[in-house]
Amino acid sequence: MGSVIAGRSTGAGLSGGEDQDAGGGRLTAFAWRPVSAVGAILAAVLVASSGAYGYHRDELYFLACARHLAWGYPDQPLFVPLVARLMSDIAPTSLVVLRLPSALAALAVVLLTGLIARELGGSRGPQVLASSAIAISALLDASGHTLNTNVFDLTAWALVCWLVVRILRTGRDRLWVVVGGVVGLGLLDSDLIAFLMFAIVVGLVLVGPRHAFTSPWLYAGGLLAIVMWLPYLAWQAGTAGRS
Repeated sequence: MGSVIAGRSTGAGLSGGEDQDAGGGRLTAFAWRPVSAVGAILAAVLVASSGAYGYHRDELYFLACARHLAWGYPDQPLFVPLVARLMSDIAPTSLVVLRLPSALAALAVVLLTGLIARELGGSRGPQVLASSAIAISALLDASGHTLNTNVFDLTAWALVCWLVVRILRTGRDRLWVVVGGVVGLGLLDSDLIAFLMFAIVVGLVLVGPRHAFTSPWLYAGGLLAIVMWLPYLAWQAGTAGRS
């Protein structure tokens, strides 16, 4: 991260193009084939094994919530019950279909991990190593096995991290709006992504680059995330008022 920040502060990303690293050299092309292969293998294993055991208790809860869609529930926002509703409408009794979005989300995490490695200057080897490491991690494998909030939270975190590193490296401040949109969607899955944003803000304050706070796109992204989160917050406020 230090080299990324250094590159951004010295203008390497701005003057030399989006594919230059902090030292002025070109970033290695993304290793699409091997990284995609790693992600595809993980997704295939998850899908192949997804019908081998019964419903997790949380999945039954999400399916029950899906029958009464709302902006929020006592312990999570709308996103996963909505996914459960869509999947159960497609195939009401299929565990494979119900869990397919989780497998695809795990695949996305693998790809994004490789992209983050590239943004940090990693060549093909480190990109494949990073994506392989996350693919065999217990957290991602366990999350990708069932329909749950965790796997989509991991995807949102990985996407935000990739976008933030890319912004700091290239100076493409307009991407803060995209970050805001991703955070807004993440907040409709789980509140935990708010902790990631808090950590990013604290990191920028303590070690920089602090000029990120001069960009209006940063605040536009923050506003977008809050606007997307408002329906859930309003639901929570209404529930508290009725209790």
